[in-house]
Amino acid sequence: MIELVTATLPERAAFLVVLDRDGVINEHVPDPGGLPEGPLAPEQVRLCPGAADAVRAINEAGGVVVVASNQPGVAMGQVDVRTLARVHAAVNRQLVAHGALVPRYLYCPDHPDAPPAYLRQRCYCRKPGPAMLRRATQVTARLGVRTRWMVGDSDTDIQAADAAGFRSALVLNPDSAHRRNGSVHPTTSVKSLAEAIDHILRAEDTAGMSRGTEATRGPGLIGSSSP
Repeated sequence: MIELVTATLPERAAFLVVLDRDGVINEHVPDPGGLPEGPLAPEQVRLCPGAADAVRAINEAGGVVVVASNQPGVAMGQVDVRTLARVHAAVNRQLVAHGALVPRYLYCPDHPDAPPAYLRQRCYCRKPGPAMLRRATQVTARLGVRTRWMVGDSDTDIQAADAAGFRSALVLNPDSAHRRNGSVHPTTSVKSLAEAIDHILRAEDTAGMSRGTEATRGPGLIGSSSP
């Protein structure tokens, strides 16, 4: 697992949103085989419409964002490590330009079919394994996070969320339809990251109001009736 620190974590956060990258934050581009996949050069990076605004909305609502992404391009010989780092930087730079903050990026560079033996492994960090989500939980543990969400466009994102005990939103991006087969059961299915964040913020507002109501009832009064 590769962890990139791009900003200071907030002192407090009510909820954590872990985002897949390709097809959720940035648009797909055709890979050498013609399938829509992640960009392999920084000049290919284009943010999905509304993605930066959605990330900024999480920041402004008191949440914290972490990106967790499978990036097997190095393992498969499609891109070198230095170029991949420039792609990551381009994504973050475009988000920051719109006032959107992602303080941690987590990447898995491995692939079970990789030609280099040291990258040819079935690791726990590669989704659907839960290790990247558990690392996101670990790095935000001191912030007071109450709920955790995973937003992705593939079945493996939802499987990772289930394994880590996260709520989930499945983005039905047409370009990544080949990564979905209808076998998973996310908390919600949406058309875009913007729609996912709208759902999450409404859910967090409802949860916050519920916690506030219970706090005002006082100890021993929940479920009691008047004499």
